[in-house]
Amino acid sequence: MAMEVPIGPAQRSRRITLFLTNKVPPVLFLLEFPLAIYRVPTRDNGTHGCLDNRAITCLNMAPATGIAPPNWQSGIGTVILARKDKKDITPEHYEGIWMYCDYIRDYFGDGVSPTQLYRRTSFERWFEGYKREAIQMGRSEFINMPSLYP
Repeated sequence: MAMEVPIGPAQRSRRITLFLTNKVPPVLFLLEFPLAIYRVPTRDNGTHGCLDNRAITCLNMAPATGIAPPNWQSGIGTVILARKDKKDITPEHYEGIWMYCDYIRDYFGDGVSPTQLYRRTSFERWFEGYKREAIQMGRSEFINMPSLYP
């Protein structure tokens, strides 16, 4: 299931090249998951933290530190996600990749090097467990969930 934000005809050509120029965040690159993130200019409503997005901050963390660059730590606003390989991304796949990045961040607090987690096989093993837990909690959308990878 693809999620798409409607855009006007004048922006169609921009949409086609939008993700060709955006880089895949470093951890996602190491996990061989080609997800690009595009920031949509978003107005602040005056509420402190209204444009923060923890999930996107996690996806942009540096592999060596677990910390995202300053421009991805706050004031992020609206984003559009797309796979550079042009395959669909489900909300559950997005949730899984975000939760995995959050899981990796926990290791930095313990002083343990998480480099062994920057592998596709490590993610796939973790995601199978995550899906089992989700199904046990009654989340039927995780039943028969295909792999994130082709």
